[in-house]
Amino acid sequence: MKRLWTLRTILLLPPLVVVVLAAVIGLVTLYQLKLQFDDNRTRQAHYMALKLESARLTEGVLAQQQQVRDALSGAQERRLDELSLYFIHSDVVNALADMKQRIDYFEQRPEIMAANPQHAGALGEFFDGYRRFMIMATDIIAIDPLTADRYIHSAHDHFTSFNHLLFLVGANLLDHVQQMQQRDAELIEQLYWRTLLLSLLALLLVYLVGRWVAMRLSGCLLTIAAAMDRLGRQPHDPPEIPEIDRLLDRVHGEIHAIAAAVDQFRTSLIERNAQQERIHQLAYFDPLTGLGNRRLLLDQLDKALRAIERQPQHCALLFIDLDLFKNLNDTLGHSAGDRVLQEAASRLHGAVGSEGLVVRNGSDEFAVLLTELSAQSDSAADQVRHVGERLLEGMRRPFLLEGEAYSLSASIGVSHADSPLATADQLLQNADLALFQAKASGRNCMRFFDEAMQTAVSLRTRMESELRVALRERQLCVHYQPQIDAGGQVLGYEALVRWNHPERGLIPPFEFIPLAEESGLIIELGQQVLEMACRQLAAWQSQADKAQWSISVNVSSLQFAQASFVQSVETVVAETGANPHRLKLELTESMLLEEIDPAIDKMAALSRLGIRFALDDFGTGYSSLSYLKHLPLTWLKIDQSFVRDMLEDSEDEAIVVAVIQLAQALGLQVIAEGVETEAHYQRLLALGCREFQGYHFGRPAPLE
Repeated sequence: MKRLWTLRTILLLPPLVVVVLAAVIGLVTLYQLKLQFDDNRTRQAHYMALKLESARLTEGVLAQQQQVRDALSGAQERRLDELSLYFIHSDVVNALADMKQRIDYFEQRPEIMAANPQHAGALGEFFDGYRRFMIMATDIIAIDPLTADRYIHSAHDHFTSFNHLLFLVGANLLDHVQQMQQRDAELIEQLYWRTLLLSLLALLLVYLVGRWVAMRLSGCLLTIAAAMDRLGRQPHDPPEIPEIDRLLDRVHGEIHAIAAAVDQFRTSLIERNAQQERIHQLAYFDPLTGLGNRRLLLDQLDKALRAIERQPQHCALLFIDLDLFKNLNDTLGHSAGDRVLQEAASRLHGAVGSEGLVVRNGSDEFAVLLTELSAQSDSAADQVRHVGERLLEGMRRPFLLEGEAYSLSASIGVSHADSPLATADQLLQNADLALFQAKASGRNCMRFFDEAMQTAVSLRTRMESELRVALRERQLCVHYQPQIDAGGQVLGYEALVRWNHPERGLIPPFEFIPLAEESGLIIELGQQVLEMACRQLAAWQSQADKAQWSISVNVSSLQFAQASFVQSVETVVAETGANPHRLKLELTESMLLEEIDPAIDKMAALSRLGIRFALDDFGTGYSSLSYLKHLPLTWLKIDQSFVRDMLEDSEDEAIVVAVIQLAQALGLQVIAEGVETEAHYQRLLALGCREFQGYHFGRPAPLE
């Protein structure tokens, strides 16, 4: 019964509120109507009293007038002596004085003043005239009846006016009462509409209260429904549902019971999944290393091959065999061998990370499945090569056994699939053959089954090795391309790196810069270019005609991202003696937008030394321009891809114009690169550009 009481309360609350509000509104309305009727009844009583008083005044005046006429008749007929007439005079004076007080009180009544204040004031004036003539008439009635008769006629005339005015006052009073009644009717009508409005507002309030109650109830039910939906969508990994926990703390009754049931259902799912996970672990994972087993490898390999059928991509299978592992088992025992296998599994998993699946394929053999590789053979080969090198490096680190270091190595065989026709058996067989080739080549190496991929990997590996030698032996050199102003005067040069290979000769940057960035050698390469440029700046400082020239140096994203970048630049400037005000660092949009705040801090620190910055290849990115105002830039560099075709392509010219106008608005200088003809130069001049760089002014070359 207690659980049902909650819902009963929720269901009975709206009608109960309606009844209470209706009762309150009804009582208030009846009370206001009673007050209105009482007020109306009081006004009616006052009106009747005033009408009666008006009639009494008229009656009194007529009676007094008749008394005076009788006195006049008695005086004329000699029936009344002077003493009697004197007493009549005194009675008339007293009666008129009393009547004057009554008239003054009458005309000062609020109802009379409200009806017509002008007529009310005139009553006293007409009565004063009547009173004056009546007193005069009774005063001389004994001496001169004829004159007294004239005075009585004059008094009668005033009485007629008084009586007429009294009638008008009564009529005005009646009109006033009618107006009051009309006002009362309007008030009652207003009360009706007010009551109706209050009733509607009350109903609205009840609706809102009911809606709030319903929404509160429905919110609880929707929370429970959403929780059930989430559990239904993720039955194998039930998520945390904090809404249910809060609901359990907040509500009671049947809602609490339902929420508790949902929480219990989630708990049962977790327990069931834990049991299934234990079963799955036993079926698909190696108990010694915790890695997947061959069964899991075959299952995932089948899925990877099906993915290739849906979307062009590569996948690769690497077989890793620990070299001479049998010797370790024979000499140190199987327990030591198990510890090595566990440590090897950990190293392999750490080297691969989220890029692929690592399994134990046999006794001392592991396998790595790499999926979703690039669709391009060269890029895919490069991805596999990097993973393989990390695996080999991890196995070369000594293993600590019984307090002593034990060296071990591994051989890797790689097979890959890029065709829907590939099968799991083929990949397994090819990887095994490649592993055999690796062991036959002396172990501690990696071999690809695919000859084309192996060739590409070999070339890149050889070039990376040669690039390391080139950096060590200072084979890199700098060519300089001039930057000129609108008058054709040299402002400075851009430092462009070249590789002076001892066998292949001069190698352009597009052949080795991408490799340097991928391998991380770009950091050392950029440092060497910066040092050569700063030494050249220092050499110019003693030459008056060249001391004002500047040198622009490109900075890679990896180099700029180094925490020690600012310090390294400061060190080079200090050691070479270069003027920092003549050093210009060229950055790209992408490296600034990755972490804008640290980038601003680094640029600001170097700007305080006098080093200036240019934003290279501006316009080729897809980022917002709002960051420009926050960067301590001096130049925007228009990318040559826009300059090259601006004379034929109106869209490219529009971009050039936009960059120039934007730079002018931000107070920045603009330099256009890729200016190859006089026509390009003249057009850029016309558009407002004042600094230029390109083949039209000079190709990159060593300085004389």
